[in-house]
Amino acid sequence: RSSDLRECCISQLQTAGCIITDKEANSDIIMHVNNFEQEQGDLMLGVAAKSNAIKLNCFKPFFIADIVNANGADNEFIKKNVNIFNSLLFLGYAGWNTTGNTLGSAISAAITKYMAENYSEQDFKRLQVIRLLDDWAYQANVRKKVKESKNLDLVNLNMEMESYVKNVKNLLHYNKELQFSYPWERFFEIEISLK
Repeated sequence: RSSDLRECCISQLQTAGCIITDKEANSDIIMHVNNFEQEQGDLMLGVAAKSNAIKLNCFKPFFIADIVNANGADNEFIKKNVNIFNSLLFLGYAGWNTTGNTLGSAISAAITKYMAENYSEQDFKRLQVIRLLDDWAYQANVRKKVKESKNLDLVNLNMEMESYVKNVKNLLHYNKELQFSYPWERFFEIEISLK
């Protein structure tokens, strides 16, 4: 329900020390929530919610919490907004397992980037590479394929991730090596190690 989501957003923002305003003109940062219409999908269960994705036009610092589906990103949202991830105003993205974890991760990344005195662009890129490759590439796309193969083989995983890795590296101008593994020997999640 939208009232529950609003309360969850407000609670997480206040916990992070944010002051909330309903007027965009009075805000320093815009939080965009890519929300579901009636029920949240769950990509682990193979149930995707109908996407309401809009193309974002942001003129202030912004971040994105993608909660259309639990356990993965909204492919339609990523497709429509792929170019915003390299905007100078972009403060972070998350679209992973639960609404609470997605909101908390996105809020934390945004506040850290916005407030940091000694900000590291390389560290921020590393975080966004992980979020996009985990939340979008693996959880929303690759996991289903590797699960159907019933094969936890890392060669297969790397092959399925290859095109996503190339796209994310090009998008974020990131050139470091990546390694994937199954930390718990199950399809539910992967670990992404960045060198």
